[in-house]
Amino acid sequence: MFLVSTKSFPPEIGGMQNLMEGLSTTLLDHGPVKVFADGAKNCELYDQNSKLNIERVHGLKIFRKYRKANLIKEFIQKSEIRACF
Repeated sequence: MFLVSTKSFPPEIGGMQNLMEGLSTTLLDHGPVKVFADGAKNCELYDQNSKLNIERVHGLKIFRKYRKANLIKEFIQKSEIRACF
């Protein structure tokens, strides 16, 4: 399994968002991908239509940062990770 952690992920518009989505989608050819991303407007609709396993973290920036780090730490302990991005 591949793990991707990012602040920039679609449905937001931008170059970094497209790059992270492209990387994650390409990694699907080599195994399952888990994406931890910050919440965005209308992200639920995007996540339902995506082939990726996306977990969104919402809230204030300072709390979101630590909550996402804790979620990733727990996920790594439970899963066999091939690579982190």
